[in-house]
Amino acid sequence: MNHISIRSFLQKIKISVLLAVGCVLFGCASSSYSQIRKVKPGMDKTAVLDLLGSPNQTRRRAGHDIWTYIYYDDEVRKGADVFFSEGKVNKIADAKLNISEEDDLVDTGSLEEYEKMVEKQRLKRQKAKSN
Repeated sequence: MNHISIRSFLQKIKISVLLAVGCVLFGCASSSYSQIRKVKPGMDKTAVLDLLGSPNQTRRRAGHDIWTYIYYDDEVRKGADVFFSEGKVNKIADAKLNISEEDDLVDTGSLEEYEKMVEKQRLKRQKAKSN
């Protein structure tokens, strides 16, 4: 009887850990385009936080708070800027993401091939500077 209750207890712990990990992973997921489309002018910051969660970046320009949310559309990294004036959304726009050339490289499958591609790009930039 003790053996069965220990096994049952361990199984419950295993399920609890899996559920906790799933919740953490789901909570870290990036915003989706369909969620971002729900943001409308006039919404307050609390409503945006409830809908999208914490922004990936925040900044202030010309008296406006700007929150940037990163999302993926067909495996393409994109972003949306949510502009606030006096605590309310006044505009939503595509974010200009700073994506380096290395981020745009295709998966080569091996470290050696990747290093060759990076070196080739470095030489290409160096040659362009000298011309």
